[in-house]
Amino acid sequence: MTTYIGARMKRLEDPRFIEGQATFVDDIRLPRMLHAVVVRSPHAHARILSIDTSAAEAALGVAAVTTADHLTGSANHVPVQFTSRNPSENPPPHPLLATGKVRYVGEAVALVVAETREAAIDATELVRVHYEPLPAVVDPHDALKNEILLHEELGTNVLFRTDDRAGDLDDAFSRADRIVEGTYKSQRICPAPMETRGVLATYDASQDLLTVWSATQSVHHDRDLLAYVLHRDPSTIRVIAPDMGGGFGGKDLRTDVAAVCHMAVRLGRPIKWIEDRGENMTSYHGRGMECRAEAAVLNDGTILGIRFSAIADIGAYFIRSTSTPSHHLVRRIAGPYKTPVIHMEMNAVATNKPTTGPYRGSGAPEAAYFMERTIDLIGGELGMDPLEVRRKNLIPSEELPFTTPTGLTYDSGDYLQALQRALELADYDGLRREQAQARAQGRLVGLGIASFLKSQGGGGELMDSAARVEIDRHGAITIYTEASPHGQGTDTSFAQIAADTLGVRPQDVTILHGDTDVVEEGVGTMASRALTVAGSAVYDALENARAGMAKIAGHMLGCADSEVQFRDSRIWSKDHEQDTRSFAEVAAAAFNEETLPPGVSPGLEFEGTFHLPDYVFPSGAQLALVEIDRDTGEVDLLRCVGVHDCGRIINPVVVEGQTHGGLAQGIGQAMTEDVQYTEDGQPLMGTFQDYGMPHAEDMPEMVMEQMETPSPLSPLGAKGMGSLVTVGPPASVSNAVADALAPLGITHLDTPYTAYRVWQAINASR
Repeated sequence: MTTYIGARMKRLEDPRFIEGQATFVDDIRLPRMLHAVVVRSPHAHARILSIDTSAAEAALGVAAVTTADHLTGSANHVPVQFTSRNPSENPPPHPLLATGKVRYVGEAVALVVAETREAAIDATELVRVHYEPLPAVVDPHDALKNEILLHEELGTNVLFRTDDRAGDLDDAFSRADRIVEGTYKSQRICPAPMETRGVLATYDASQDLLTVWSATQSVHHDRDLLAYVLHRDPSTIRVIAPDMGGGFGGKDLRTDVAAVCHMAVRLGRPIKWIEDRGENMTSYHGRGMECRAEAAVLNDGTILGIRFSAIADIGAYFIRSTSTPSHHLVRRIAGPYKTPVIHMEMNAVATNKPTTGPYRGSGAPEAAYFMERTIDLIGGELGMDPLEVRRKNLIPSEELPFTTPTGLTYDSGDYLQALQRALELADYDGLRREQAQARAQGRLVGLGIASFLKSQGGGGELMDSAARVEIDRHGAITIYTEASPHGQGTDTSFAQIAADTLGVRPQDVTILHGDTDVVEEGVGTMASRALTVAGSAVYDALENARAGMAKIAGHMLGCADSEVQFRDSRIWSKDHEQDTRSFAEVAAAAFNEETLPPGVSPGLEFEGTFHLPDYVFPSGAQLALVEIDRDTGEVDLLRCVGVHDCGRIINPVVVEGQTHGGLAQGIGQAMTEDVQYTEDGQPLMGTFQDYGMPHAEDMPEMVMEQMETPSPLSPLGAKGMGSLVTVGPPASVSNAVADALAPLGITHLDTPYTAYRVWQAINASR
């Protein structure tokens, strides 16, 4: 019997990408199409005294130039989604175009629309903006002082504050043998997908229909947000997501896309806008958090309680999900440890930088970095191997499900087993012996460990999904899902689930998604919900399809529905295996009233729904091995070993691809990536020439293995893999670098580990 779930199957969608047959937003051309280019602020903080667009409007090929004044009364800001448990009363939304002031370099001030992109670019040089520069606040600690206010009407730069307490912290600290302290910074980084953001919008006045092709992670969110922004009914907007070159959390509806859609309605002609790489790198960032930790511990390594004080540099404005990473950090800070008492204070402040929001992992890499560094500092303070501190405090599998002080309930997993298996794969004891020999020779060799987890599912509306399955009279199967992929491989995974459920081949299944006219309601693909939530809804619809087909087949075969078997595109009764019908024959019978069982209507269309009752928690353990050159500070990341538990695996090939990609992104954060600004708010990067994207040659030897502890919360047992692997590298590599530098008396150094940064630390220690 052929079983497809768990099989190593090549992705069905790959041939058309390899052959150049995929269709991205920029591949789409429409008659009479215009092109848009954004005029952006060169100042981090300045008042707009005047904008003169007359010369640009008169330029050859220019169709229109718009500013905030033209939008007054006809367009709203993009609404924000607030997920903190202690929300601000007035989170400042991002205006479509700058109003009164600009608050970061690159903020959109005007939009030029022309017959060609080249004409639009030329015309942007003719837009005259008179600015009054203002002092900028770049350091979040300076922002806390409120000496320079970004939003005077709020009277503060603190846009929201969280103060969560669980347990008696005073008692924990009074009983402690040691108080271990550490301060850490998780730098801003660029999501940097291969394909930047882009949109093509066209308006048909005769139907009052706005059609939008967008590189987006959620066509349904975009439709509903555009309806609010443009004062339209959602039924008059169709959003389509064609093929996408990555998302990573940064492809949600933002102001420039909304402004282009507004202009398409106003001009009545199609308008395309494609973000260039500089715009992409200076308009949105991930991470950007700092944390101070104070851990109360016993001499045997037992953690009694931890006090965290964090600050999030969220930039100048809120976009829809700006508060999400901070919220996740607060809730995920405990990691996989039995920390009985936690106090978490978070201040999210406005600075003269672009907004931040979800980036692959969304708060989990920061949480793991802060906690795992604390674990290693505890080991150093107590003279213990940090491995033993982890073993002392990791939650045993027999205590799962386990509710943390921050209110999360871990559904399943085996954190100690994952750690032990990673140590075995790495030969931890052997590496420690080799390290001792290397140190005796004066070499700086370090080992770093990280144990981590990540909540998946998203919370709120992201926990619900619906799907539809249609089977035509020839037996062709079509699945309609609200989750549209941008690299996840869900076309293949969903086809494998269908193949096992209905006894057909994956190649016989078509997956449709990413179009609000095809699937009218949904959420989209983010928070690693595609398989866990949307896939479970697909599975429910497939089970209903199987039951419907079994009823018809049972009538044809003269047996009970429960006796009907499906395999290899054949259907039969388990007691009469020789009397079979093809899948197509049974499907054809479903459309013939004469062959249908009594009370069954013609046709094969089945709905499925799923509600994830709580978060699911994939987990893992990683080990990093580094060697540092004393003279140059260069860090050689020699090996990464990891064990990851994403629940039931549908396709190992897809999981391995997600593992390698996630590891590369995590290594980039650990080693090379860093968004830096001057004191007056000017970005020091804007291309891949000056931003440290990791290259293939930067990747270490990778030894990766998967565990499977199925989640009890979903019928597939899946937990999600997309973001999990990014969580470990910043922590494991940081611990390895600190371990390597320990003989020099250096106990901590923040990411990224560029040669210059490490060289400075080494020289400062002499």
